[in-house]
Amino acid sequence: MKNKLVVALLLSLALTSCQNDSVSQPVNNINEDVVNEINDQEESPIEDEDKEETKVVIEEIKPVYIPMSKVIDQTTYWGYVNASDFEDILIDYVYSSADFFDELNNFAIVRKDGLVGTIDKEGKEIIPFGKYTAIHAAKGDILYGYIDGGLYEIFDYEGQVIYTTLAGENIYNRDGILIINTNTETKYLDPITKQVMVLPEMSYNDEDLFFQTVDKTIDIKQDPTTQQYNLYRGGKLISDIAYDYVEAVDDMVLVGINATDVDHYDPAPRLGLIDEKGNILIDILYYDIQPLKENYFAVAEYYNYDMNYRRYSKDVYKKAIFKRTEAITGFDYYIVEPVKDDVFYVFDGDAYYFLDVATGEKIKDVNLEGPFKFKSVGDIIVATYKNYDGQISVYLKDWSVVKMVAPSYFLEDGLVMTKYKSAGINPVFYPKVALSNGEVEKKINDDLKYQFDTNIPLAEEVTGVYYETTSLGFRVLEYNDFLQITQTYFWYGLGAAHGNYGEVTFIYDKNTGEKVFMEDLFIEGSDYHMLLAQQLKDIAANDERLYTDVNALNDDELVEYFKRDPYNFKLVKEGLLIYYNPYDIGPYAAGIVDFLIPYESFGEDLKEGIK
Repeated sequence: MKNKLVVALLLSLALTSCQNDSVSQPVNNINEDVVNEINDQEESPIEDEDKEETKVVIEEIKPVYIPMSKVIDQTTYWGYVNASDFEDILIDYVYSSADFFDELNNFAIVRKDGLVGTIDKEGKEIIPFGKYTAIHAAKGDILYGYIDGGLYEIFDYEGQVIYTTLAGENIYNRDGILIINTNTETKYLDPITKQVMVLPEMSYNDEDLFFQTVDKTIDIKQDPTTQQYNLYRGGKLISDIAYDYVEAVDDMVLVGINATDVDHYDPAPRLGLIDEKGNILIDILYYDIQPLKENYFAVAEYYNYDMNYRRYSKDVYKKAIFKRTEAITGFDYYIVEPVKDDVFYVFDGDAYYFLDVATGEKIKDVNLEGPFKFKSVGDIIVATYKNYDGQISVYLKDWSVVKMVAPSYFLEDGLVMTKYKSAGINPVFYPKVALSNGEVEKKINDDLKYQFDTNIPLAEEVTGVYYETTSLGFRVLEYNDFLQITQTYFWYGLGAAHGNYGEVTFIYDKNTGEKVFMEDLFIEGSDYHMLLAQQLKDIAANDERLYTDVNALNDDELVEYFKRDPYNFKLVKEGLLIYYNPYDIGPYAAGIVDFLIPYESFGEDLKEGIK
């Protein structure tokens, strides 16, 4: 009997152990929405007979899509990878460019073979390639695209057309609100009802106020007598103060009152921030306020200047980071970009770095410089900088750079890589050549470094305002044994009516690494200045883009008129391309003026091997 009892106890313990093991073992390979039910087949006599079933729901961890590029056969293609594992390719590398997915509506704008369309997360076309030559996102799930015949269509993310413009109608995006206008009428797409509405006739100022608040619960009305603004919600006044300046920003309103202690022309108002219920978020004391995220703001102190430069002030005044009404940093930063959680990317005039405002500490060991924009996707942070010549993307994980993507130009025997060079607020795309001949490579790179270091028009700081902002890029062209790198630039003098732009071309002999100047194209003793002037006179005889009628100039005047620095030419298959930047020989409206002179026009004065 004793032995039987022992055996029974051992069997009971073994059964209990098996049942417990079946519950504690991990459940693998279970798809989404599959429920694993674990039922005890033999109930213990001490358990309730009506015991509820135990249900364990295992949710599939969905991948997070991020755009990524890959060079295949000397061509850059874009696809999508998993943010948690770059080797996990979710959508293959087949696109010439790819935007981030709209996570709410699960679509992305992509380009392929010169065409544009949208895809879902399985790579299936939503908006077919070829229907539109360009697609842009507006507010919410609204997009608009350009079709043949000079017309646009407005449609939702599924491709359902909402409106097709008529002949003579233009469309533009005003902070997410699509405006359709002609010379006689203005219409707009209501972002709430998705109906195209005719805008009642109103003044330009009232129209500006209308589009600021069309999708908000707040109304802004101007008193025609005082020219000040009052704020209403549901027809009720929400603030007893009348403001000299208002600007609706997200679910807040930037408000300002003209400073009474300033005698200068057009003084900037002192600014503050209120919510749509009239609660003051930031007192009306400051020069500039930029909402960053949630309750964070970048705030610039008030300055007295002769002119109101506020519209240029985004990157030229030092700012503090505020959390609602509290300044949590000093006024130390020219650039403040939200990154993730309490971390911001800042530039203090000397260096760029990541700052955790919760602790007040810098995040060290991140080598990233330049005015980047940031997007947090899963556990990856993507930093991007866009120039009109291209884009650089830097992928960070755990505050370390894991990949950098930049435009590159493939040569017949080598590569021109896009390097990023920080120049304070004004960054540049910096070319670096990789060639099989190391000596030639070094000679060209040394010269490029010198050119790009010394040709950057450094910003001048005048009483706190940067006098000009500059961006530079480059393009690459090969012809015969010549490598031609054209530096492009754009600058904007603060207070100027418009920006200005231009090009400078550096040409190198790929065999020697020596720089090639205009005089190097012609045989020794040739009066190439006169040769060029005569050829240009014939080509530009009736060119209305020029300041001067070249037919009225004598030979010496022609040479002086067309002579510029030795960098304003390129060698192309068809001939010698001479170009002049805006204002060189024609007004700004003429743009870059260029002339193509066939090589044969120079006869024997041109060296062999040029054409």
